[in-house]
Amino acid sequence: MQAARRRSVFDLTSRLGRRAEAGPRRVLPRVRRHALGQKQLVHACFADNMGVMAWNGKDFVGMLTILSMDLMETYERLQTDPFHQPARRTWVRTFCSQVEAFAFGTKQMLASFGEFPWIKLTPHDVLLLREETYEIANNGDVKLKTERFVPIQTNLKFVARIAARALEFEYELDTNGEGWRALVTTFAVRNRLVHPKAAVDLIVTDDELKIVNKAQDWFQAMHRELWQKIDLGFRTTPADRK
Repeated sequence: MQAARRRSVFDLTSRLGRRAEAGPRRVLPRVRRHALGQKQLVHACFADNMGVMAWNGKDFVGMLTILSMDLMETYERLQTDPFHQPARRTWVRTFCSQVEAFAFGTKQMLASFGEFPWIKLTPHDVLLLREETYEIANNGDVKLKTERFVPIQTNLKFVARIAARALEFEYELDTNGEGWRALVTTFAVRNRLVHPKAAVDLIVTDDELKIVNKAQDWFQAMHRELWQKIDLGFRTTPADRK
């Protein structure tokens, strides 16, 4: 069992690489276009997934690749016209989608780890990770509910806490610094953009763009560290890490 545990089943950081990290200003220029076109990449992801909401590493990489490509193209547009409001709105929305994709994909990956006996996940944990609940229908049957909205702040805290507990490593999500506050503000801006009440709600100001950039820097550092700990935690025991 220990030999199986130490085998690198899913090397998160090396497989995703820079393409999955695209977002901050200093990373985006280094992201290369995917060999497939965007349309072909989308079709390939759907063909692999076929609507199944289980962990699919290839689809997860594909999803992050598409979002990275969107961010790259938006970055290039902002380089030619920094005041282009459609590009600013796309920048905010796509970055938030990237964070949400990370949270959801990581939860599905952790849920898939539940089959291994050394992973400290309860059946209830797995249901929460899969964003599933059950209820009794009027006819007495058990009905599965999958449509559950969890705020991104709560989702990230949950992912960090349950990953550390399940894989027995020490990790504390930084929610007290400027980066976390920038992320919360960025999602408030995104929500305003997708649910506008007035024309002014669709304007992304210079100050808001700076806040989004700060949130991106925080997110890139956070998700790299957490994925590295998850990868190490899956391949080693707590005793090995002492």
